[in-house]
Amino acid sequence: MVTWRFCQAVALACAASTALAAVPQPAALPVRVQVKVSADDDVRTVVRKCLEDELRAVPGAQLTDAAPEFTISVIALKVVNQSKRNVGTTFSVVLTSSTTEQVRPFVDAHIAPDAREQLMRMLAGSVTPLAHWVETAAASDVPRVCHSIVQSFTTEVAKHRAKVAQPSVDPSA
Repeated sequence: MVTWRFCQAVALACAASTALAAVPQPAALPVRVQVKVSADDDVRTVVRKCLEDELRAVPGAQLTDAAPEFTISVIALKVVNQSKRNVGTTFSVVLTSSTTEQVRPFVDAHIAPDAREQLMRMLAGSVTPLAHWVETAAASDVPRVCHSIVQSFTTEVAKHRAKVAQPSVDPSA
């Protein structure tokens, strides 16, 4: 006998699967990513290793400091109570993409060949901010936060790539 609760459960499961289908899927990799962590020495070492381990588990992710496509920048601050006891860490996370990588197709298509390299040298190192968020967790939750950061990274990369892949509208047309 089918009950009302069973029908509600099926309806909720269908709604949830439809909502999840609308969420951008993880990044279509390969992707070159750089990790930057600013924190006290002990915290920096732990957070950087944790993030790099999580990224190594993402198929196609390549950790690099040379010409990264994306950079995950983290500022990690210890949270202490009034008695100076460490109660956790706050993470400020900024995800940026290389402007150079974004404009190269435009430069190649519209800039005279003799001016391309000069323009690309001028743009070297410029970035576009994609996302910023803050997370706070107990010191024992650093691995969970690193996992969350990498999951957010793959989602943001997927959204960014989908946006870049959309044809641009020519305002003169």
